[in-house]
Amino acid sequence: MLDRWNPTAVWLLYGCLACLVISSVNVNADGRVFVLDLRNSSGPQGFRDAERACASQRARLASAEDLRHAVMECFFSTCTRGWLYGGTVGTTVCNVAGSGLNAVDVRTENATENKAHLDAFCIKDKG
Repeated sequence: MLDRWNPTAVWLLYGCLACLVISSVNVNADGRVFVLDLRNSSGPQGFRDAERACASQRARLASAEDLRHAVMECFFSTCTRGWLYGGTVGTTVCNVAGSGLNAVDVRTENATENKAHLDAFCIKDKG
């Protein structure tokens, strides 16, 4: 029966299942990654502000691995640059797909001098 299925559909199905299985086994990938836009807050926003913003949502800053897992396995599609756990900065690398942009990879770097317009990558743990 599988020989009649579209190979792309089968790959997507397995990818979704792998995401669910990995999330239930690996504590670091357990939960949902989301982005908080810190630009609406008053004053310049730094790493500590990003930590507090995530905490206000009952979440924590995502690690680079959390973000990478969300992009590669769970179809996280937000294209932005933001704070990650430990004070590093993560950037979602995006490509044009159809009529929009989709995240396809993650780059990390040490905190830079240019901290303007950094969002916060947060993750809410299940439980």
